[in-house]
Amino acid sequence: MKVKDLIAQLSKLDQNLEIYCYEDGPVPIEGSNPGPFDITTASVEWVVRSRDDLTNKAIIKFEGEVPGAIRCAIVGITPDV
Repeated sequence: MKVKDLIAQLSKLDQNLEIYCYEDGPVPIEGSNPGPFDITTASVEWVVRSRDDLTNKAIIKFEGEVPGAIRCAIVGITPDV
């Protein structure tokens, strides 16, 4: 993945959206980050954001256009192994 490739994908999306990334592939082996990756998708989706009460980790759910949902840029990546 080169910077120009990432810019080309993101430039197709609304430049004012928040961006979230998810791994569309196998979970990396611990200690393998950082590493090379490829973009599998770059799209705009409706998501509902929340936080886990115990861990405070962010939770993003693809719920569609429902009350409380926001539009955001979603970038799917896969490890380049």
